[in-house]
Parts: sequence; structure tokens; C-alpha cells
Amino acid sequence: MTPRRRNWLTLAFVAVMSLLNVGRAAALDAGDAAPEFTAPSVLGGKTVTFSLKDALAKHAVVLYFFPKAFTAG
Repeated sequence: MTPRRRNWLTLAFVAVMSLLNVGRAAALDAGDAAPEFTAPSVLGGKTVTFSLKDALAKHAVVLYFFPKAFTAG
């Protein structure tokens, strides 16, 4: 096996393993507390960092996920 092919196979293996682990790490059962996180967001045209911990200290937070933008979702 050539080094180039071995590198591609290694990269593909790591990518597949990463994708398989994402679902396990992200799964929560009903009633579980959401893990703390920060994420970039835009508020009033300015980029800010959203922190779940900071937001929960001020008020209730509702996370809404939709299947695809611009659909009846």
C-alpha cells in the first residue's frame, strides 16, 4: 500500500469514527439538563458569544430546532 493511499484510508477511518461518536455524545434523555455551551451568534447586527449558563442566570431559555430552513418544518 502506498503512503498516499494509507493516509487517505486513515483519514476516512477517523472521519467515520468521529461521525459515529457524535450521535452518542449528543444524545440526551427526556428530562436531562442541557450541557453548558457557548456559541457565536448575532444580536442587533453584532456578533456576540451566547452562553447557556449566562442566559439561564437571567431568564428561561427555549431551544428550538427545525428540520430545514424555509420549510413548513
